[in-house]
Amino acid sequence: MTSASMFTEEQEKFAVDQSKFLDEDCNEGICPACGRKSLRTYAYHTENRVRKSVVTYMWCFSCRKMKTWLGADAIGVAFSDPLGNYSLAERKEMESDIEAFLHRLDQLWSSGELPQKKLH
Repeated sequence: MTSASMFTEEQEKFAVDQSKFLDEDCNEGICPACGRKSLRTYAYHTENRVRKSVVTYMWCFSCRKMKTWLGADAIGVAFSDPLGNYSLAERKEMESDIEAFLHRLDQLWSSGELPQKKLH
C-alpha cells in the first residue's frame, strides 16, 4: 500500500471545491492527483477553549494523497460520526498513526458507516 502524502496546493483547492461532503449524494469525488473516483471525506466536531471547530480529513482511497484541516464550525450542522463515542484523547491517539487511521476510515466506508449523513 502506498503511504499517505499531502495534496499539492492546487490539488487541495480542486478537492475542496468539488467536495460533496454531506450532500444528498455524497459519494466519492474525483481525486485531483490520480483522477480516480475515490476521494473521501470524514469530519468531526471538537471544542477547544476558544470555539467549536470541525476537524476534516479528505483522502484518496486509491493514491493515498490527503488533506486535513481544522476550521470553525461556522454552519453548525449536526452529522453522523461513527467514531463519535471516542474521547478527544482517544481520537488523538488514533490520528497519531495516519496510515492506520485512514485504513480504519476506509473500513468504515466499506461497511457503510461512512460517508457521513446530516442529522435532522
